[in-house]
Order: sequence, then C-alpha cells, then structure tokens
Amino acid sequence: MLKTLIKIRFQSMFASMFRSSKKGKTVGVGMKVLMGILILYIVAVFAMLFGSVFLMIRDSFCAMGLGWLYFAMAGLFAFAICFVGSIFMTQSQLYEAKDNEMLLAMPVPPSYILLSRMVALMLINYLYELVIMIPAGVIYVIGQPVTALGVVAYVAVVVLLPFMVMTVSCIFGWLVALISSRMRRKNLIITVLSVALFCGYMAVCTQLYSYMEMLVNNGAQIGEAIRKSLFPIYHLGMAIAGPSALSLLFFVLCALIPFGLVYYLLSKNFVSIATTKRGTVRVEYKAKRLKASGAVKALTVKELRRLGGNAMYIMNACSGSLLIILAVVAVIWQYDDVAALIEMSEQMGIGDAANGVLWALAAAIFGACSTMNIVSASSISLEGKNLWILKTLPIPAGKILVSKILAHVIASAPVAILAALVCLFVIPFSLNGFLMALILPLIVNVWQGVFGVVINLLYPRFDWVSETACVKQSVSVMITMFGGMAFAAIPILLYVFVFKETVGLVLYVWLCAAVFVVLCIALLRYLVTAGAKRFARL
Repeated sequence: MLKTLIKIRFQSMFASMFRSSKKGKTVGVGMKVLMGILILYIVAVFAMLFGSVFLMIRDSFCAMGLGWLYFAMAGLFAFAICFVGSIFMTQSQLYEAKDNEMLLAMPVPPSYILLSRMVALMLINYLYELVIMIPAGVIYVIGQPVTALGVVAYVAVVVLLPFMVMTVSCIFGWLVALISSRMRRKNLIITVLSVALFCGYMAVCTQLYSYMEMLVNNGAQIGEAIRKSLFPIYHLGMAIAGPSALSLLFFVLCALIPFGLVYYLLSKNFVSIATTKRGTVRVEYKAKRLKASGAVKALTVKELRRLGGNAMYIMNACSGSLLIILAVVAVIWQYDDVAALIEMSEQMGIGDAANGVLWALAAAIFGACSTMNIVSASSISLEGKNLWILKTLPIPAGKILVSKILAHVIASAPVAILAALVCLFVIPFSLNGFLMALILPLIVNVWQGVFGVVINLLYPRFDWVSETACVKQSVSVMITMFGGMAFAAIPILLYVFVFKETVGLVLYVWLCAAVFVVLCIALLRYLVTAGAKRFARL
C-alpha cells in the first residue's frame, strides 16, 4: 500500500508535467526533449556557479588545516537551498493538501499517507542538494587526496542531509500553517515570507564572491564559530575531511533521531492536523450599497485575486517584477557608485549622449526583466474544473481572454513604471529617454501577457493536482518563460552583432518597441477571432 502511494505521488509529480489536457493527451517527444535540455542547462549553470565558489575556497581552507570547513560550507549551502526551496511546499503538501480528507476516508493508515508525501518532498530536496554536493565533491577530489572512509562519509552525508532539511521544514511548515490559518488573509504571510526569502537569495547571489573572499580571509574565525554553534555541520565536515568515523556516527544520529521524532509525532497527530478547520478573524457585516462593474473588469479582478491569494503563483509568475524591484533597491542603496558610473560614462565619450544611451539601457533592462513575468501563461489552465462556469457566462470568449491579459499587465506594468520614475533621480533627465524607459517595458508587458494567453490556449492543462503544479510544471509556462527570454535576447544579439555600427541605440530601442506593438496587434487579432473559437471548444 505504501509503495502504491509513493508511486502515485511520483507519477503525479513527473508525468503530469507533460500532460496538456484533461483527456490525458501528452505533449510530443520533441517538446519533452526540449524541456529536458532546458532543465539540464539550468542545472549545469548552477553546478558551474557553485563549482567556481568551491574552487575559490578549497586550497585556502586545506592549507589552513580546515578541510572540514570546506565540506561544512557545502553542507550549509545545500541545507539552505533545500530549505528555501521546500519549506512552503512542505506546508502545502503535508498540512493543507486538498486530497487529505479523500485519502483519510480510505482504508489507508495515516502514517503511510504522511510518509508518501515526505518521500516525494525528500526527492525534491535530493535534486536541490546534488546540484551543490556533486560539484563540491568533484572539485575536492581534483585537488586534494581522498580516503575510502572519506568517500563513505561523503555518500552518507549526501543521503542523510535531506533528512535534516525535512525535519526543520516540517517544523517551520507547521508554524507557517498555524499562523496563516489564524489570519483573515492567510496567504499574506506566505507571500511576504516568500518574497523576503527570494530577495535574500538574490542578495546573496549578487554578493556571493565577496562573501567567498570574506570566508577565505576569515576562515579560522568562521570555522571556530561553526564548531561551537552548529554541532551537526561541524561533524559533517569532519566526517568527510577528517576522515572521522566518530564524527560520521554523530552526524548520522543528528540526522535520523530528530527526523524519527518528528515523523512519529506527525503520524500520531496527522488526522487532527489534516482535518482541523481552524477559525479565522471574522469581520462584522455592514450593509452598504452594492457596486456594479463591467464583465471585463469583474473577470480581471477575479484573476488578480487568484494571483494575490497564492504565494507560489506570485513567486513564479512575477519573477521579472521582483528582479526589477531588487535592481531599483540596489540602485538607491548604491547611489554613489551609480552616480560615479554615470560620470565615468560621460568622460568616456558617451557624454552628451548619456541622456539617451543610459535611458535606452535602462529601458532594455526593464523590458528584458518584464519578459520573465508569466502571469498569463497559466491563467486558462488555472480555471481547472471551473472552466465550464466561464463558458456558460453570457460573455464573449474574446472578452474573457482579454481580461486575463489585463490582469497580467496590471500585475506587471506598475513595477516597470515605478522603476522608470526612480531613474529620474539617477539618470540625467531627457524627455525622449524617460518616455523610452516608460513605454518600452509597458509594451513588452502587454506583449508578454498576450503571448502567455495564446500559448496557454494552445497548450492548456486542466488535470492539475494543485495550483502550484499548474504554475510551475505546465508546458505553456515553460514555453512562455523561455520564449519570452528569446524575444528579449534576439533583439540584443542582433544589435550587438549586426546593427551596432549602423543604427544608434536610442533609435534601435524605439524600433524594437514598434516591432513588439505589431506583434501584439497580430496576436490580439488571433485571440478575438480564431482564439475565441478555440477557447469555446476547450
């Protein structure tokens, strides 16, 4: 029975990625191959990033007799990435899964249900962990001697580290579920925490090499702090680099005993945790005049409420806007450095043209980031089993599709507009440049919204188990995300390799804006004609 539950869980996670309709129709082999190549590319990029980091610290730590700190840092990196990537998934899959009551109504032990979910989450943690631990092991083997005990300890650490992550994620996931269940807008805290974790992750990535230099220069002090305060991580490093059988035993106990206790407590209380409906803050009803609105406005508001009610939807669909926010904050925080850079550009000859060129660069950056917003890419699929409600409303299909585009623009464009306004205080004023930085990202956001709806219309998926799976794993999301990046990269590459010597950057940006307008008009025409008919047949 447990084997069947785990098998079903894995099938739901992987097979559904390639299913595009409720009838179970799967995407073609070519699309599967393309998605596999893209996934491998992303994994390779992160593996190379962490590999370069480990190469920086390996020789310095080993020369100071701190080989254990090398693996301790690798373990810390892996633990942090796994924890950030799984905490909210743990909260939704263990404590607030939509099929908990259905499974509990079957003759299935609650402990089996819990364990099957944990195993699925553990697999995700292993995928995150290997992206870090494999480069760490390879870099160490290339430059340092290894022993048989060290290899055994390394394998044991790779196998057992996700158990520690699972233990902490279960505890924090339970706290998040408990706190959010007592809030009137329970998704608010999840959204805020998700955005905070994302911003913290990006801040660390941008300063990663500075932190590595600090580690190299202060290795002894950092090692002593880890030895005193992070007992399991210290023995993780000692088990591999020592190598020490006693440290390996300590790490095994630190990984398995807390996990066993957490699993025991959750399995004993899983029924009450999964079925308890906790109360929330109630608002006293006050009679007031009912406001009426048009069909498109009402549908747009519905889309925005769905977006605001799902933290994972925001994190995955608005990553471009989050990057723009981080860039704006970084510019404000490092204003003196930015001002010095602008002054340097003027001295290098960009000078009088800086108003236009720097504004053009800002417009290009904001536009490129806007192509990473994919709010509309899953907006049709998210209707799920409620699609029939939309189709039975006395509203033309074209208006329904337009409302999804408007929701995308409203969710994405304000951030780009705010960024252009902030540039007024950083870049010397130019009306032409300011309009460029304001209009191009807005046009790109409209294009991305239209493009996402078209792709989702061609590749809908209504058999999702959770909204998170629909937002992260559907074919339309992958095509829209990487297609949008391609539409951003192609104009940049064309300018660098073809038009740089013949067309000015400012004029080229305006020409790109005009091309995106033409593309938007073409796709909008398709949506309100053939697209509307296709929507009616879904």
